[in-house]
Amino acid sequence: TVTWTGSAFKLAAAGKSWTSANPIVFKRAASSNLVMVNRNFNGWSTTANAPYRGTLTVARLSNALCVVNTLAMESYLRGVVPREMPSSWPAEALKAQAVAARTYTVRHLGSSGIFDLYCDTRSQAYSGSGGETTATTAAVSATSGVIATYAGNPIAAFYFSTSGGYTENIENVWLAAAQPYLKGVPDPYETSSPYHVWPDNPLLRSGSAVSTALNGLTPSGDLEALYVVRRGVSRRVVRALALSSSGGTAIHGSTLRARLGLRDSWLDIRSLSIDPASTTSIAAGSRLVLKGRTYPALSAGKTVALKYKRDGVWRSVTVPTTSITNTVRKVTVGGVTYSTTYSSFSYTVKPPATTEYSFAYGSSCSPTTTVRVTTSASPSPSTSPSPSASPSPSPSASASPSPSPSASASPSPSPSASASPSPSPSPSPATVTVPSSLSIAPLPSATIAAGGSVRLTGHICPVVPAGTPVILHYKRSGVWKHVTVPATGVTRGTRRITVNGTRYTYRFTSYRYTVSPPATTIYYFSVGKYRSPSTVVKVARTTGSVAATATFLPMSIAPLTDVSMRAGSSVRLTGRIYPAIPSDAPVILHYKRDGVWRCVRVPTEWTARGTQRVTVDGAQYTYPFSSYRYAVSPPATTTYYFSVGRSRSPNIVVRVTK
Repeated sequence: TVTWTGSAFKLAAAGKSWTSANPIVFKRAASSNLVMVNRNFNGWSTTANAPYRGTLTVARLSNALCVVNTLAMESYLRGVVPREMPSSWPAEALKAQAVAARTYTVRHLGSSGIFDLYCDTRSQAYSGSGGETTATTAAVSATSGVIATYAGNPIAAFYFSTSGGYTENIENVWLAAAQPYLKGVPDPYETSSPYHVWPDNPLLRSGSAVSTALNGLTPSGDLEALYVVRRGVSRRVVRALALSSSGGTAIHGSTLRARLGLRDSWLDIRSLSIDPASTTSIAAGSRLVLKGRTYPALSAGKTVALKYKRDGVWRSVTVPTTSITNTVRKVTVGGVTYSTTYSSFSYTVKPPATTEYSFAYGSSCSPTTTVRVTTSASPSPSTSPSPSASPSPSPSASASPSPSPSASASPSPSPSASASPSPSPSPSPATVTVPSSLSIAPLPSATIAAGGSVRLTGHICPVVPAGTPVILHYKRSGVWKHVTVPATGVTRGTRRITVNGTRYTYRFTSYRYTVSPPATTIYYFSVGKYRSPSTVVKVARTTGSVAATATFLPMSIAPLTDVSMRAGSSVRLTGRIYPAIPSDAPVILHYKRDGVWRCVRVPTEWTARGTQRVTVDGAQYTYPFSSYRYAVSPPATTTYYFSVGRSRSPNIVVRVTK
C-alpha cells in the first residue's frame, strides 16, 4: 500500500514500511505480471486483480496519487486493440484498428506531464494484459511498426464506433485546424450499429435541466430555446444559439454535446413552451387562454397538439392553423446577426374539472401546466366536457429519426386503454342521457391467419351528429397511425330498455371497419376526445398446409447458467428466437461490465434460420426460428443478453478468474 504523508511517499508491505521523496516504482519478476487491486479508470473493479506488463509507478497528480503503467509500445497496443474493437471481428479489421491505435500513440508520445496517454476514452481504452486475446495480439504483431502518415508525419488517427452514416470535417467537430485528410465523407457501411439511430430517441430535457447543464454559457434571464444556426457537411451541429428575452449566446456543437451528455452533435432541437407555466385556478364555467411558442417555426400547414389529462386519462386536440403565427427574430452575437424563427399559438380551454395541459409537436412536448377548477355553492353544469368548443381528434405522435431535446420538455403522455368520460347535466324524468363511451369488438384480442381479415365493430352513446368522423387508430412496429371510417361504415340506431317499470329510449351510432394486417396490430376507435378500449389482432403464420398455430417461444441464450473462465479465454454465446425474424433484422448482444451497459450487433453471417416440427395431441406444428451466436472474451466478469427489437433473452453472467 502506498500513501502520501504530506512530504513523502510511504510504502507499507509485509508488516514493514519505507518512505521516499521520489515516486514509488514497482517492477515485475521475469516470469510474472504486476497486479493492481485498486479500482481504476480503465474499468477494472477492486476485486479484479488486473495484471499489467512493464512497471507501475505511484506518483502525485493534482494533489492525489496516480498510478502510471510504463511499458513497450507493442505491449501497450496488445491491451488497447481488444478494448477498442471486438476480438471476434475479421482479422483485417483488427489489423486496421491496430494501425490506427499505434498511429494515435506515436502522435501523443512525449506529452507534457507524468504520462503520455489516458487509459480510457480521453485517449484510448487500455486494460493491461488481462484483456489481451489471441486474435488481437496477432493483429498487433502482423502490423508491427506500421503507422499512417500524411506528408511524412503521423496523422491524427481519430476513430469511433458509430458515424451515423456520414463523417465530419475535423474543424467542425472540435475547435481544431482543418486537415486535408480529415474531411466528412459518406459511410454507408455502418447501419448495423445499434446507435446508427439513437435507441433512446427522442431525448427530452426540461428548460431548467438544460440551463443547469449550460451554466455560464447562456444569456441572462430564463432560457427560451436552443436554436441551430450552422451545421457541418453531415448536418452535425457546429454552432447553436442559447436564447432568452435578453438576447443570445453562441455555443459550439462539441460543447453542446459535452454539456448535455449526448452521444453526438448530429441532432435536431425543438423547444416548446406553455403559458401560464405554473398552476392556475379558474372558476367553474370559466375559460382560459393557453399560449405557447416553439423554436424553430413550424412549416406551412403544420400545427401543434394540445394534450390534456383529466380523471387520469390523456387525450389531445389539434390547435387550428389559424391560431399559429410565425415570427422572425434577429439576434446579434459577437458582432454577427442571426435570423431565428419561431411560431406562437394559443388555445382557449373550458375544463369542467382540474386538468393538466401540454403542447406537443411530433415527439416533442412542452412542460405541463395545471388548471384547477374551483366550484361555488350552486355550480352550473357544463354542457361541453371538451377543452374547447370544437375539439378535433389528433393522431398519436410518432418519434422522428433524430433526437429532439426540448428546452422545456416532459415525457409525452400515452393514451389510456379506455376513456373516463366527463359527466353530463342531470337528465329530465323518463329520459336517459348517457355519457359518451365507445366500444370495440372483438375484445380483448382476435387471431387471424396471415392474409386473413377481421371486421372491427363498435358503437358510441349517445348518437353523434351526422358527418362527425370516426377514427380507427392502429399501432404496428411501434408506430401509431390512423384512418377515417368511411361514411358507409357508420350507421345510427335506437334502443329501448325498461328499468324499474320506466321505459327509456336512447340513440347510438355504430361503426365497422374490416382490417387485414400484415402483422400483429393494436387498434382502437375514437370520436372527438373519446376513445374505445384497445384490442389486439394477432397474425398467426403457418408453414405448408399446417393450419394449426403454435405458442412461440421467447428469445434464449446459452449457456443457460452462469459460467466461469480464465482471463484471456473465450466462450461462445448462442440462442434462438421464435418465430424466425427477417434476414436483415439486427440481433444485438448487450453486455454490462463495471456497472455500464454497452452493446454490439451480431454479424449477419453468425445468424441462421431453421424450422422445427412438434406434435401435440396428434396435431403437427411447423414453425421457423432464427439462431445466433457470438464469441466473447471479456477482460472481467460481464453480464450478457441478446435482443431483437423489444424481445430479449434472459441474462447470463460470464465470470473471469485469474
